[in-house]
Amino acid sequence: MKSGLRVLAVGKSENRQDELIFLGLIGISDPPRPSAGKAVAELRQRGVEVKMITGDARETALSIAAKLGLDHGPGLSGAELSEIDDTRLPTIVNRTTVFYRTSPQHKLRIVKELSDKI
Repeated sequence: MKSGLRVLAVGKSENRQDELIFLGLIGISDPPRPSAGKAVAELRQRGVEVKMITGDARETALSIAAKLGLDHGPGLSGAELSEIDDTRLPTIVNRTTVFYRTSPQHKLRIVKELSDKI
């Protein structure tokens, strides 16, 4: 997972629909577009603070962040974000670059907090 692969389990059903035979795992690479790294670098050069908010797993998110040249630290999960109260949120959001395993509600909360900063 540290290489940022998406992993799929493959199985087949022969006679009964409720029984699957496990065939194996497949790793799929889904790298960022080449232009994404250039865009991140240019934004950072111009003083823009770049954040990554994704539903991906931690390992995938951090791998992609590294490929994009983001100084990411440990990241913050959606579950961890849910535990943070509104008084601590500004500090946490400002210090965090990568948010992973986030839901649409988490993404909205992060973006709202960042928008309030502007």
